[in-house]
Amino acid sequence: MNSEWVGVNVDDRLPLWWEPGVAPREIRLNRPVGAKRGNDNAWWWVILEKAFVKALLNYDKFGGYGSDYFHRRITGMPATSISAKTWDQATWTKNLRRFAERKYPMNGSFNKEGLSSGVITGHDYSLLGFHKFKNGEELVKMRNPWGSDRYTGKWHDDDPNWTEEMKAEIGGLTEVRDGIFWMPLDLWSRAFRTHVTITFWEEYEGYLKA
Repeated sequence: MNSEWVGVNVDDRLPLWWEPGVAPREIRLNRPVGAKRGNDNAWWWVILEKAFVKALLNYDKFGGYGSDYFHRRITGMPATSISAKTWDQATWTKNLRRFAERKYPMNGSFNKEGLSSGVITGHDYSLLGFHKFKNGEELVKMRNPWGSDRYTGKWHDDDPNWTEEMKAEIGGLTEVRDGIFWMPLDLWSRAFRTHVTITFWEEYEGYLKA
């Protein structure tokens, strides 16, 4: 945390959502308070999250901070959240494309424009990058940190518009539920306009300098 290793001892007992007076087997919300088991039955990030929560003292504090706080605490690098109102739509897209080219980790949320495409408003997604294909189509690569993909708009994973040539350009489409999806630039530029949190990596090997 803050670029230094911090040792935190935790067990594998997890707090669950529950309702007083209702038997656990009848509770539809009988699930972990924070992160959930992965699609491959992996629990490691749930335990990692618990360690981070313990360092913050409790789950109440864990939910009381913005994304920029967690970016700074985990990486020790400068981070900031930028409102979409800061720039017009063209400048917003231009700047985020530039940050993506520099490999800055980014996340943000969608507005109501994206609802018809299956994305969730008020939920942060990772912005992974942009790609302009040889045929002129430009798509934006996103990821749902839940590891599940609900995007149903154009260029979803099963969209017949994907050609083998396009798949090869981006290294193929994975068939596993990893939360990664592609969406057209025009939809993204309208729907991904609430805020974005950016971590400005400058000293880490493998990342480009600004």
